[in-house]
Amino acid sequence: MPGMRLYQQLILFMLAATVLPLAAVGFLLLSRAEAEVVSHIDDKQRALASATAEAVGTNLMEVVNGLARSAELIDWERATPDELRGGLALLYGQSPTISAVLGVDAQGRQLGQAVYRAEARNGHPGFEEAGLMQLAKALPVQSLRGGGKGQAALGSAYMHAGSGRTAMVVGVKLADGEAAPYALAEVVFTQLEALLRRRAGEGPTLLDVVDAEGRVLASSQPERRMKALEPELLGGPDASGRPDAARSFHVKDPARRVSVARVPIALGMDVVVTVEEAQALAPVRQLRRTVLV
Repeated sequence: MPGMRLYQQLILFMLAATVLPLAAVGFLLLSRAEAEVVSHIDDKQRALASATAEAVGTNLMEVVNGLARSAELIDWERATPDELRGGLALLYGQSPTISAVLGVDAQGRQLGQAVYRAEARNGHPGFEEAGLMQLAKALPVQSLRGGGKGQAALGSAYMHAGSGRTAMVVGVKLADGEAAPYALAEVVFTQLEALLRRRAGEGPTLLDVVDAEGRVLASSQPERRMKALEPELLGGPDASGRPDAARSFHVKDPARRVSVARVPIALGMDVVVTVEEAQALAPVRQLRRTVLV
C-alpha cells in the first residue's frame, strides 16, 4: 500500500481480519433467520388456511342444515297456497344470507309466489324478480329426485345482481318420492366475505375461497370475486399424500408464499392463503442489507 505508513496498514489489516469474519457470521445468521421466518410463515399460513376452511364449511352448512330442518316441519304436499308461502317465508328467515326462496315442482316449474324483498332489509340482501329464472336454473331439481324429504344440495355459483357478491343456490326436497316439490334458496356470500376480511386483517395476507374450477367465490379483496384464480396458485406439491391436508408452496414473479386447505364436507372448495414474500421478509432482508453495507 504505497503512501501509507506502517501503522495505517496494520490498522487496515486488523479491521479486515476482524470485521469481515463478523460480517460473514452475521450474514450466515441472517440467512438462517430468514429460513426460520419462511418456515414460520408456512406453518402460520397452513394453520390459517385450515381454520378458515373449517369456518367456511361450518358457515355454509349452518345455512343448509337450517333449511333442511325447517323443511321437514311442514307437510308441503297438503299445504294451501297461503301455507306454502308461509313455509317459504320460514325458510327465508333461517339466515340473513338468504335473499330469496322459490318453490318449484319436480319439473322445476314455479309453485306459488317466491319470498324475497326488492331492497336489502334486516341483513337479507335485496333480490330482483328478474333473477327468479336464474335461481331456478342454478340447481336442476332432477338431481335430487332419488333422495328423501329434507335432502339438500348446492347448485352452481353466480354473481348476485343486487350486491355483486357471489351467490349459490341451496335446494331442499320438501317431500318423499320422485314427484316431490322443492325449495330453492339463494344464499349470498355476505358472511363469508366478512369472515375472510377479519381473518386476513390489515397485513399483506390475501384469503380466497375458490371452487373446483378455480373461480374465486369470495375473497378478502372484493375485486377478486368470480375471477379466475392465478394458475400458479392452483398448483403446488402435496407432500403429505392426502388431498385434504393443508399444503404450502412457493411461487415466483412475484415471489409469494401460498397455503391451500380443502373446505370439508365435500363442498368442492378450497381456501387459498397468499402472502407477498417481499413484505413478509422485509425486516430480515433489511438487516441483511445493513450488514453488507
